[in-house]
Amino acid sequence: MKQSRVYIFIISLLFFSVFLLNVSRVYAYQMYESLLEPHSSCVNDRSCLLICSYTEEEKKKSADGHLFSTWNATYIYYIYDTGEWQITWDKPTAIVGKNDSIALSSDELLSSDVIHAQSGVLNKMINTGVCPNYAHVDRGFGKNEVCFDNDGEYCADNVGSAWYDISTSFGKCSDSLVCSKKYDVNNQIMSYLDNFNFTLRDINLSDLDFNNISSEQEDKLDLLCEDLRDKNISVSNQLVTDFSVNFLNNASAEFMSNWNSYLYVKNNVKKLYDPIINKLNKYCNDKVNHEYESGMITEEERDEITSQNNQSSQDLINNSQNDIDSGFNIINEGNWVNIDTNLGDCSDYIGDADVQGTPAYYIDFVYDIIKIVIVVTLILLSMFDLVNAIISEKALNGIYKKLIYRLIIVILILLLPTLISLVGQLLTGKDILCGIG
Repeated sequence: MKQSRVYIFIISLLFFSVFLLNVSRVYAYQMYESLLEPHSSCVNDRSCLLICSYTEEEKKKSADGHLFSTWNATYIYYIYDTGEWQITWDKPTAIVGKNDSIALSSDELLSSDVIHAQSGVLNKMINTGVCPNYAHVDRGFGKNEVCFDNDGEYCADNVGSAWYDISTSFGKCSDSLVCSKKYDVNNQIMSYLDNFNFTLRDINLSDLDFNNISSEQEDKLDLLCEDLRDKNISVSNQLVTDFSVNFLNNASAEFMSNWNSYLYVKNNVKKLYDPIINKLNKYCNDKVNHEYESGMITEEERDEITSQNNQSSQDLINNSQNDIDSGFNIINEGNWVNIDTNLGDCSDYIGDADVQGTPAYYIDFVYDIIKIVIVVTLILLSMFDLVNAIISEKALNGIYKKLIYRLIIVILILLLPTLISLVGQLLTGKDILCGIG
């Protein structure tokens, strides 16, 4: 009895782990790895987005004639939870306060007496995501303040005064005060599509050379051809979820919904997606034509499959912008979790059992071994019991009952994948075991 329960537990654990498996996605564009600024603990824990960063290098000469530089740095972050803009600035040469930071709402940022700006500069950043060109840290001996401008001179001429002022003063960009914008999230988002890899069934379709594919890729592409005919290919789920994780940490995109860069991505995804569908369609049609020339299918079958490929790919392309808009509308509303309600087929995670090299293939292989072991074990145990009963001259009725019981357990274990697959088909209409068993 205990032995049978162990068998049931092991096999059940194996198969339930297949469809309960939670595979982490591989995202196309991780922007945070190189942006761990000195004060960006919020970037580390992904609770904020770095928007802009700046430096001011002041070149000086010592009393003995040696040249040296002092540096100021300014950072602008957007805090997801509060919707505030956090301005943080370094001032290593300051007498009062080495570092300062302030978090303000959009309205407070535009009216702050600590954060100054050339007219329209911060408003443009809030509404379109375009960072100011320059940031200047207060040089005065009073309270530390920051000023932003686009010409490098406004803050010095209109907000601060001379360098020797004991209150607020800002420098003017020049050869001796080098002002630089080090990072602009708008540029980062604009370049997002250049780094995005559209991946289906573990194949990077963005960089795939369809004229030079491996046997493993060919097996997966054959499955993609089936997906194409079934119109089971979506650009929205992968790209929008990926974008959300990279730039929003799964927060609402409402604050950037009108940014030029955000709209650029939204409006240009189609240019990335449509050519991939066309390339995939061409591959599928070429494959079908090759099967016809090899005598594997008839001319009528070739024409029917080719027509279905062409129609499905055209339908996907015609609907791609609606698919994209629908996904972006979801994250604009902050309902990003609804983007991926369709988790795809089992094969999207662990491949197909009939495709060599996939996790499903190896799981199926292990299961085949387990089936053999179980059957051999059943035979050996039954033979042992039979021989032992004959030698000891025990009644065979008990042996027969034990044999029947073991047979029932083995049959249930062997049918377990079929039962699980049947339940999956009834509930989801899909093969949740990827052909295993």
